[in-house]
Amino acid sequence: MMLLNFTTRGAIAVYETQGSQILLDDYGLSQLQLGAIVSSAGVLGTIQLAFFKQFWTKNFSDINLMMGGLVLLSLSQFLVINVGPDGAIPLWSYLVALYSMYSFGYPIANSAVVCCVF
Repeated sequence: MMLLNFTTRGAIAVYETQGSQILLDDYGLSQLQLGAIVSSAGVLGTIQLAFFKQFWTKNFSDINLMMGGLVLLSLSQFLVINVGPDGAIPLWSYLVALYSMYSFGYPIANSAVVCCVF
């Protein structure tokens, strides 16, 4: 369980430490735009947590939730790999990765891991 907890928190740590600076520097977003994006992703994540017991745990087992969340975390990471010849990632791809990480992958995977421990 400790490894799963470390994995979910490590994946989000990359986005928290590097993601904001990349959006500011590489995409030219203002701090106000960045704040709106991150805040809206956080609101969606909070909504996921608010309905975690009512929806997610009624329809899926803890193992399914952990695996689904980890798959979303992994897909989010793959969306930001520089595969183009110029090394640029389209803004839409970066935003999809950010929203899937903050709004779905992390809240679901981490909550499932924590619920399994208790």
